[in-house]
Amino acid sequence: MNQMKAFLEKLDLPTKLEIEKYKTLSEHLVPLLERSFNQTLEHGEIPPSWKEAVITVIPKKINSLTCSDYRPISLHNAKVS
Repeated sequence: MNQMKAFLEKLDLPTKLEIEKYKTLSEHLVPLLERSFNQTLEHGEIPPSWKEAVITVIPKKINSLTCSDYRPISLHNAKVS
């Protein structure tokens, strides 16, 4: 788990807002997220930025030599309008 955390911290994510900042701002973010999700459900349209992802791989083993030694993950960033 520590390897995964260290790996994710090195990535160049679409935004650099750490999870702790989301927790701190949750009182203000929750109403915005709720409004965005409700609008998406009402209109059936998903914002284009919600469909974008950065695809990267995480090694399954310390000495990964083949493609099968890696696990792909997609990192999503959702912008609230």
